[in-house]
Amino acid sequence: RTFPAREHLLLRQVTWVPTASGRMGPDALPELGDAGTLALGPSSGARLWIDVDTGELEPGTYTTTLHLRALVPSDATWDIPVEWTVAPVALPSAMPVKFCNWGYVNSSPLRDIAEEAVRDMQSHHTSVFVLTGDWLPKATYDAQGRLTGDVDWQNHDWILDRLRPQDMVLLLGTPVLPEQGAPGQGSPGWEKAFATFLPRWVEHLASRAVGYDKWALYPVDEPGLLGGKLIDELERYARYYKHIDPNAQVYTDPFKGMTVADMKRVLDVVDIWQPNFGTVVSEPSRERVNFLKSTGKQVWTYEAAGGVKDMAGVTYYWQVIWTAWELGLTGVG
Repeated sequence: RTFPAREHLLLRQVTWVPTASGRMGPDALPELGDAGTLALGPSSGARLWIDVDTGELEPGTYTTTLHLRALVPSDATWDIPVEWTVAPVALPSAMPVKFCNWGYVNSSPLRDIAEEAVRDMQSHHTSVFVLTGDWLPKATYDAQGRLTGDVDWQNHDWILDRLRPQDMVLLLGTPVLPEQGAPGQGSPGWEKAFATFLPRWVEHLASRAVGYDKWALYPVDEPGLLGGKLIDELERYARYYKHIDPNAQVYTDPFKGMTVADMKRVLDVVDIWQPNFGTVVSEPSRERVNFLKSTGKQVWTYEAAGGVKDMAGVTYYWQVIWTAWELGLTGVG
C-alpha cells in the first residue's frame, strides 16, 4: 500500500553548536520544518538526518524518494531513493536494561523546555532519572533538629508526575536544609530532622505511585575518588538510611579507587551498584565487576567522560551498552 512518507520520515539538519571546550560540534538535530530548506555557504556542505518512525507499519521493505534542488531560477532536481526495512520484531515498552542519564533538565540549558526534554529522554529509553537540587523536596529544620514550616513539594512532584511505570529515580543530596544558626548536613541535628522527614517522603512518593522499587537514595557520587573519604561517607550515610528504613534502597557508583574490600564493607547496605565502565568494569581482571555479579545485587555500569560533544567516534556510546549486555548487567548510563 502507499502512504505519505512524511507520516513516518522526519528530516532534520545537523547543526553545529558550542561545546564545553569552547569549540563547535555537530550535535543538535532541529527539524527541517515545512519549508524543507538547507542553508549552505559558499564551498561548504551540510548533513541531512532522516528519522524513521515505523509506528504501526507491517514488517517489510518500504521506499520513497527524496527530492533535492538548489533554490535558483533553473536547476535540476536530484532524486535520492530512500529504502528502509521494518523487521518482524518489536521493542518492549519496558526495556530489559535500565538506562540512567544524569540529564539535569531542571538546571541545564534545557530548563526552559523541560517538558519536551523529559519526554524526549523517555522516548530514547531513559528510565532512571537522577533528582538533585531543585528536583528534591525542600524542608527546613531548626537548631534542635525539629522540622519547621511546610515542605515544598512542587518541583519534586513535577518530575514524579511525568514518570512512566518503568521509570525510577535516584535521590542525590539532602532535602532537609538548616535554618539560620542550625547545624549542617551530617550533624546530630540534621540526622534527627532527616529521620523525621524520611517516613513522610516515603509516604509522599507512594502517593505518586513511586514505591520502594522505584527509588533509591544516592548518598555520595563516585566513591573511590578523594582516597577513602567518599567510601567512608557512603558507609556512614547508607547505614544511617537503612537504620531509619530498612526497605529504602541505596545506590552507589564506584569509581577507580574503590576496591573489592571496600565493596564488602558496604555490601549489606547498598542495593544498586553502578561501577564506572572505564576504571572498574574494563579492568583486565574483571575482579570487581565479577565480585559484584556474584552478590546477587543489581549491577549496572556507566561512563561519564568530559567533552563528549567533541568526540566523533560512536564507541563511547555503544561500547558501554554492548559490554554491559555481554556481561549480564541490568543497567547502563
